[in-house]
Amino acid sequence: RDDVRELQESGIDGSGINVAVIDLPFSTVHYELKDSLAKYTNCDDNGSVHFNGIVVATKLCGKDLGVAPGCSLHFYGTGVGVINTVRDTLKSLKDIYEQNKNGANIRIVSMSSTLHREKPECKEICQKLISQGCYIIDSEIFNRDFTCINQDVNTKENEAKKLLNNF
Repeated sequence: RDDVRELQESGIDGSGINVAVIDLPFSTVHYELKDSLAKYTNCDDNGSVHFNGIVVATKLCGKDLGVAPGCSLHFYGTGVGVINTVRDTLKSLKDIYEQNKNGANIRIVSMSSTLHREKPECKEICQKLISQGCYIIDSEIFNRDFTCINQDVNTKENEAKKLLNNF
């Protein structure tokens, strides 16, 4: 944590970086996120809310608790359950791709579950995002073992560590 604070104090705080988080939706914007939230989309038809999404987003770009408090956050809330999560994750990834085509310049996408990773449609949209310069972070096991989907990073362990340590 001290290393992160040192980087932030030296001016490396995520400023100018656009990130997207795809996770469970939340109902109110906590003061930790109010300055960094550029876009909030709740894909869940039922309007359910949870805490996981706000925790993940806060760890990433929260004002006091985040590793990159200066970044701009595009948050996508997904529905609960396998079918809804897969549907909403794909919908969110497609929206991020379209946003980037229109100049959003989102460079990091964080997803908290790989329920969708093996679907051909997911692989296709992830490759399109990677071609736009996105790094896509996902987890092999829910809430554990986060890895980058991008092949260039996965094959170069030191670069992956550098990317995650700098962010």
